Amino acid sequence: WGPEFVTCGIWKPVYLRAWDGIRISSVHVRNGPVSENGITITALLNLECVGNQSVEVEIVNEEGQVLTNGNFDLIHGHNELALDLQIEDPQLWWPAGLGEPNMYDIRARVSNGEITDETGASFGIREIELIREPDEFGESFYFKVNGLPVFMKGANYIPQDNFLTRVDTARYEELIESVVDANMNMLRVWGGGIYENDIFYDLCDKNGILVWQDFMFACTMYPGDDAFIESVKQEAIDNVSRLSNHPCIALWCGNNEVDEGWHNWGWQKQLGYSEKDSAKIWDDYLKVFHKLLPGIVETYDPGTIYWPSSPMTGWGRDEAYTQGDVHYWGVWWGEEPFEMYRSKIGRFVSEYGFQGMPSIATINSFGGSSIQHPASSIQHPVPSILESHQKHPRGTELIKKYMEQEFIVPEDFEDYIYVSQVLQAEGMAEAFLAHRISQPYCMGTLYWQLNDCWPVTSWAGLDYYGNWKALHYHVKRAYAPIMVSTKTVGSLVQVLAVNDNKEEEELDLIIQARSFKGKIINETKRLVVLAPHSSHMIGKFPIPLENQENLMIVIMLNRGDSILSRSYYYFVPTKDMNLPDPGLSITIENSDEGLLLILHSEKLARQVFLEAPGIEGRFEDNFFDMASDETRKIKFSGSMDANELLQIIIIKSIYDTYN
Repeated sequence: WGPEFVTCGIWKPVYLRAWDGIRISSVHVRNGPVSENGITITALLNLECVGNQSVEVEIVNEEGQVLTNGNFDLIHGHNELALDLQIEDPQLWWPAGLGEPNMYDIRARVSNGEITDETGASFGIREIELIREPDEFGESFYFKVNGLPVFMKGANYIPQDNFLTRVDTARYEELIESVVDANMNMLRVWGGGIYENDIFYDLCDKNGILVWQDFMFACTMYPGDDAFIESVKQEAIDNVSRLSNHPCIALWCGNNEVDEGWHNWGWQKQLGYSEKDSAKIWDDYLKVFHKLLPGIVETYDPGTIYWPSSPMTGWGRDEAYTQGDVHYWGVWWGEEPFEMYRSKIGRFVSEYGFQGMPSIATINSFGGSSIQHPASSIQHPVPSILESHQKHPRGTELIKKYMEQEFIVPEDFEDYIYVSQVLQAEGMAEAFLAHRISQPYCMGTLYWQLNDCWPVTSWAGLDYYGNWKALHYHVKRAYAPIMVSTKTVGSLVQVLAVNDNKEEEELDLIIQARSFKGKIINETKRLVVLAPHSSHMIGKFPIPLENQENLMIVIMLNRGDSILSRSYYYFVPTKDMNLPDPGLSITIENSDEGLLLILHSEKLARQVFLEAPGIEGRFEDNFFDMASDETRKIKFSGSMDANELLQIIIIKSIYDTYN
């Protein structure tokens, strides 16, 4: 999915470090079990000393107040010290959506009559467990944070650029802001990229984003000779030690898809390995991923979970869905329909995805404005220049194949881009919603992929420039703390709601059967109570036998006048709907928080798309449906006034691609 640039050379800062007498080389902080009765914190110091010296070591807080101290006799060379301190009323670090990601800052000082060195450390107090217990289905796989089971909502993260030094602080901040805005609480740092810079983990700490951290091994077998093992050892020690203070680190994973590839991808047969060859290569694998790496995690980041390979079982085997984590690629690679997301549900789904094209502005960045001309034939909707930015050998073909199943394929190129994004977003939403309503059986969903490393047609929801594709807007809604969705069971459709909050929620449920043109056929309203951290069936309705191409169900969960979540259920694919002209209208007002767009639809509008060409800014919501006679208020963040935006804004829906 990326160009093959073979880079080499020094790409991180080069520096000389000089010191005299005593140097604190590192401070690592460990906390004991989380308890309401206070907690013990251990500060582990590594010091380098010239000669033998007697010193005092102090741990102080941000205000310089001494928290603990001790006297030590140091020897020449390397010294390891441990100091305990008690925190009576700990402010815990919580993932996003469950509380504040509280952080502590301390400084370690060493003196022999005067301060000879001092250094700081930041840490959060939390306890993370991976619960793997036999149950009636197989074996559970979920994370507990501070004793609380947490459903993980997130994505797989790759390096943000082919040329790593181009990624500055602003790009890291923009990316994590998009992660937070989309209601995520976990990112998987994929094993084919890099151990990220400190700023990435600092921002995850600050924003309560947990990190599933792969070691950087992916999709191949590795040597086991002494020189290679020593190189891996030093690389792992460096990174595990560097990241061990970050409360965001939830799990260390040995590799990406190596176990699965070795057992199920035919490598041994393709390469003609003898039985002896295979035994040696597998033994080398065990040496790295089942002996060396777990030992390093236990030594340098004790208490953090180690998992040998993601996944441990491939998606083609039944047990992949009853234990461990799973990478489900039946949709896309296997060409299975989107509906399979509803049945192929694992205990923790750590990879799955579908492609969508980037925006026309991103395409123009490498193709030029001439690329906007409509395609000459429905058989060739994608200009050839875009194929050089499509690295999957059948990517363009697969997008079109799936599009034909769901939509009338547009002939206009810009319409084709728009529909490809809608296809990606609605298809992936099948998985998001299926995973969430299946908790506690399924307790995690991390799609492939969050971001891009170049302008490309890909599985990402954020393109190379950080623009939100339709997918990311759908993620924001699907990952909301309170979410309503549907599930078809025989001739009935069940209405299900998820509450990720710590508190019970008492909400108003509204279910309306409507025609596309506005007639409300029937309506149900009632109060529902959602327990914390739970999924509930809260209603159901029958599938009509006639007129399905003109009917929909609108479902809303409200708290007072606020709509917390809404869902639209259709009985036929979009291509078979009798879509009316939605009669969309818009007014724009200046407000204290920026521009406020007020949209109104006379009739059903499928996948309303708002665009402000050439303007930096973002719509609070986009790519959404509107029922007949519905009004929505959408904020826009950008540096312009209401009249300017009104002059350039583009609004379209699926209806516009048909006419």
